Amino acid sequence: MTLRIIEGVDQFDAAIARLETALRIWGGGESQTWRAAAPVRADTDGVSFARRDDLYLYLEKTPGAVRLGAALADGDRDLFSATLPRDDPASARVRCAIAEDDEDGRAHLLVSAEALKAQRIRDPFGRLAGVHMVRRARVGERDYVLLGPLDAPPIGDALLALAGLSPLFERHVESLASFEGEARDALYAATRAVTVRHRAAVSATQALAERLRAEGFAPDIAETGALQAAFAMSRGPDTIVVETCACAQLGVFSAAVGRLALSAPPGAGLQPVLLMPAAAAGRGESLAPFAAALTVLGVCVVTFDFDGQRAVLNASPHGAAALGDLAAALIRD
Repeated sequence: MTLRIIEGVDQFDAAIARLETALRIWGGGESQTWRAAAPVRADTDGVSFARRDDLYLYLEKTPGAVRLGAALADGDRDLFSATLPRDDPASARVRCAIAEDDEDGRAHLLVSAEALKAQRIRDPFGRLAGVHMVRRARVGERDYVLLGPLDAPPIGDALLALAGLSPLFERHVESLASFEGEARDALYAATRAVTVRHRAAVSATQALAERLRAEGFAPDIAETGALQAAFAMSRGPDTIVVETCACAQLGVFSAAVGRLALSAPPGAGLQPVLLMPAAAAGRGESLAPFAAALTVLGVCVVTFDFDGQRAVLNASPHGAAALGDLAAALIRD
């Protein structure tokens, strides 16, 4: 990958437009008009996207700048933000910038470690190691967090992973214990459940990526289908496309299967994999109605358990083979 910082207004506007489209898809196809409690200017045009873990993502636009960030839904409290000047996009490169890959022309977001430290986000490289679409980049003498490509819907999850490192979010989860009685139990249980599901899904994705990397697979971008894969790895001509289902809710499960059908359609030469919690798959009724569809699509299901710290991959009755032979089972003969 060879990155070149965007300097032209037209390129900048095109990258932001692609980012907004990706975030709208990530948010379920919708976005809402939104205005922060303290907007950048009176003529600020803002849109917000889906909420996850008590957080939401937003784009705040003025004629001269775009601010991308994540905030707590309670009071629009910023956890992370990056302000990108529109008139001279490269002028803020010390803090953040949009860069294009010379090889494929796709845009990425660069945020310097110093800028994150100023927002009290420390050690992003160690704490986000292995997170999909988050990498470390070195530009001159500075370290940057590289997120992207910006036109891929999973960019939303990458941005939330970065925002989740904020001490403000950690205190927010802890502060729910200050509520009393049923209100406290309901709030804490809801937030904790969503947070644990998110962390479990991230951990499981990392575990599967590490397993495949050990077998000689490398990160890739699968573009054969109608929708770019959330997570793909290749070894030679063999490409594995992975979607993660964080919980057993019918809508979430159906959406994951649907994304696999679009990103790795039958006949495209891609192997689709559905990664989901073992508890959901183990009940039987979660997968039974979809067994025929999974067979037609050629989906291999890999399940995982989560102990609160790390995910452990399991064999699955719907998988192609035992976990020990995962790599052999997922690639073509």
